[in-house]
Amino acid sequence: MARPTPSGHQSIRSQNLCIVLSEIHRHGRLSRAELTHNTGFNRSTIKVLVAQLEEMGLVSEYAPAARGTAGRPSPIVGPRTDGPYAVAVDVAVSHLTVAAVALGGRVLARHSIDLADLVAPQEIVAEVVAGVRVLADSIPGQSWLIGVGVSVPGTVRRHDSRILTAPNLHWADVDLIAMLGAAFGADIPIYLGNDANLGVVAEHLRGVARDVDDVAYLIARVGVGAGFLVDGGPLLGAHGLAGEIGHIVVQPGGPLCYCGNQGCFEQVVGERALFARAGRSGPTPAAGIEDVMRDADGGNVFAQTAIDDVCQWLAVGLASISHLVNPQLIVIGGSLSLLLNERQERLQLSLDALMARAPGEPARVCIGALGEDAPLLGAAELVFAGLLSDPLETASAHRSQTEVLGGLDAVPPQAPHGSGRRAAVGVARRLQ
Repeated sequence: MARPTPSGHQSIRSQNLCIVLSEIHRHGRLSRAELTHNTGFNRSTIKVLVAQLEEMGLVSEYAPAARGTAGRPSPIVGPRTDGPYAVAVDVAVSHLTVAAVALGGRVLARHSIDLADLVAPQEIVAEVVAGVRVLADSIPGQSWLIGVGVSVPGTVRRHDSRILTAPNLHWADVDLIAMLGAAFGADIPIYLGNDANLGVVAEHLRGVARDVDDVAYLIARVGVGAGFLVDGGPLLGAHGLAGEIGHIVVQPGGPLCYCGNQGCFEQVVGERALFARAGRSGPTPAAGIEDVMRDADGGNVFAQTAIDDVCQWLAVGLASISHLVNPQLIVIGGSLSLLLNERQERLQLSLDALMARAPGEPARVCIGALGEDAPLLGAAELVFAGLLSDPLETASAHRSQTEVLGGLDAVPPQAPHGSGRRAAVGVARRLQ
């Protein structure tokens, strides 16, 4: 039998719940007065909508601390940490992180492990499942899982989320969603995205790129990739493969890249390039970068030269990005942001010099506020997109709990559908 079409009243109520929940998800705790101001709804409407969201187990309302001033303070509304949550996974070349993320972007628990240079997709699936089981004891018992979002350092085809290639992992044509789906079961929806595309969503939603509509996000780890927002929307390309700047050849005849070409951009600005120039081999990225920084501060000429070379090549790459998409803000993320945090001013000056004759204002360069967590939190947004697009339908239809993976509860959300809003939650929805 065909599903009945909701009445106009039901559609409006669902849309209004979406607007209020999205505000709370993005900003965290807000007073009813702030919700009234941000949404344009009147106070009585906000009161009714908040009450319904609270009844659905999505938000909590409580009295604010006494202010010592006249008048009744407006109640505070915040996302529940014991309500729906996403399992977010960040697959990097050197490590894997699995986290439980609640509404509002709060990380409830996380589990990270170091990886060998070459890890097969099947091994990643096993480690994700093991990580979820480790997290189970840290999740409130009444919480309910609404899906798994995964960030990968590779090209993800837009129409079916298949990983076409992840050169630094030596993966090609991998259906990771099907593999994870077999492990988690049919009731748990799985979402997948490129790490840079998810990183720019997270920084736009709750990082340094809030309220900026033209953003370039560069994630620099072992590999280098980019995610873009143009006029508030993601720049994905015809097949979802835009942003692979790490494999633009900048030094013909240069070092051999894992993609098969020589002199790719990531071969002159990635972690391996930094370590090689600094005279180091085989360190784990986080420890290795910190060691290079300490050596440079201690007067080691090789370390100082390595950092300077990476910064100069990075400026060249950022200038090319600026010419292509004309961003207002360039956000540097990934493990190399640790290094660049101390060279941000020099990097900006180098970019300004390269763009001196270009029309308009040079983009402002900044270090991401979310650090290594940006792709992880972006992966969680893939999961939350369905709930935020229709909280009434999702929570009402699927609040019953199902045992999965040794104690985690599961609730499959409806397929995401959007209203075309340019809010970051809408961006995350369109990245699927």
